[in-house]
Amino acid sequence: MLENPAGEVVGIEAKASSTVKAHDFKGLKYLSDLLGDRFLRGIVLYTGDQPVPFGSNLYALPVSTLWRTGE
Repeated sequence: MLENPAGEVVGIEAKASSTVKAHDFKGLKYLSDLLGDRFLRGIVLYTGDQPVPFGSNLYALPVSTLWRTGE
């Protein structure tokens, strides 16, 4: 979890899987419900190769995203 000085939060989880299912967001959905407007987005990092939206402010992103440049 990352929190900025304003108290806004981004939740991050990592999965050792090349696929992501809706149940992989269970913890992030709970965090969203708990924090309300303070929750900016939830991200599941996975070993796949495509970014995938999973509802309002929830995303599956390839772990390789961490090392990509803006090129």
